[in-house]
Amino acid sequence: MHCTVQHHRVSVLDRARNVDVYRCGGDLKQLAEALSINIKTARSIAATDRQKSLRGGGSKKSLEMTSYSVKLVTQRPADRNRNRDSRKLYAQWLQSDGPRVCRFYLDETNYNIWCSRNFGRAAKGQPAVHTTTTTKGANLNIMACMSANGVIHWTAVDRVNWAVFNNFLSDVSARLESEEPNTEAVFIFDGAPAHARAEQAANSMHSINRLPAYSPFFNPIQKVFSKFKSHLKAYLSERPDLVLATPQGYDEKRAQAFFAAGRSSALHAADTARGLRGL
Repeated sequence: MHCTVQHHRVSVLDRARNVDVYRCGGDLKQLAEALSINIKTARSIAATDRQKSLRGGGSKKSLEMTSYSVKLVTQRPADRNRNRDSRKLYAQWLQSDGPRVCRFYLDETNYNIWCSRNFGRAAKGQPAVHTTTTTKGANLNIMACMSANGVIHWTAVDRVNWAVFNNFLSDVSARLESEEPNTEAVFIFDGAPAHARAEQAANSMHSINRLPAYSPFFNPIQKVFSKFKSHLKAYLSERPDLVLATPQGYDEKRAQAFFAAGRSSALHAADTARGLRGL
């Protein structure tokens, strides 16, 4: 006849008996019935008995001995190397026809000027509080064009689509044709959606070459954008009054003031472009 065993607190003596039977290889089920203990409880008590504690962190120590360490995980697209053939063709073109033509690199980047310090000083026991508005400022997009001589043209816009990019490319192409007529120029940029209709904007004397996918290292203007953001952050750290001032209704003017003030620092990015003259 099956009887239901009521669950109750297991005494210290019964726990010791359970451990002794487990160590001797006895029948835990028979002991559990004799002591009116649930068989799962008896097995759980037996599982906690270890003559020797297990070592912790063994895998970590072994990995550290082989020069492995814990790092921040980097997201990497699975198909980032599927365009190796395209990269090879572009590199071959760069070596053969690249030195013969005037290459102009174009791209865009975004930047949110509504920035503030992440750290601040406050009395001990009190938090460092920075009162802000409920929303941040809108992202500003910077479009730029550079050659071996440095940055030749740039502009700041609210958003970038194919029409905005085409207007920018058309301005650069017209300026180049007026200043250096009959120049065999090639505009180089990536395959972003905003660049899909770029052929409509370039002058008939100028050609277009798109970079392979996932190949930002082929575009030296990325270094210019990095230098630009670095100089802009440095300028804001030197002028904290511009960072802390948040007048209502002047977001757009504040944005223009920031970029106008940072323009002198941003022009230093041309030094980086000149250093990439061989690209």
